[in-house]
Amino acid sequence: MLVTGAKQAIFVTSDGTSNKMALMIYQANLFTQAALVAGWYQLDIDLLEHQPVEVVDGKCNKKWVGLENALDAIDTQLVELTEQKKQLRGQVKSSAQAGKWRDLDGLDHPRR
Repeated sequence: MLVTGAKQAIFVTSDGTSNKMALMIYQANLFTQAALVAGWYQLDIDLLEHQPVEVVDGKCNKKWVGLENALDAIDTQLVELTEQKKQLRGQVKSSAQAGKWRDLDGLDHPRR
């Protein structure tokens, strides 16, 4: 629309019947056109200033590998702790439903 000067564009989709047809009318907006042109200028600047960087395979870096392994270990621990929490919640629920609770001394006591 910016190039042609059109005031609006009509987008239509259909399966070939008027019953299953939808349309949308988009009207020109000077603000969005200005933002588009500014984006084009910024892209030109970014392309001129871009400095490519060397891509390094981190698998050769022992420190990086160590950090990744540590992160993987934490993820594993989180999964295990989440499962333990789920099991403990189930035990608490079962004890509450059975009318018992376990005191800090480890003995079963009737619910108060």
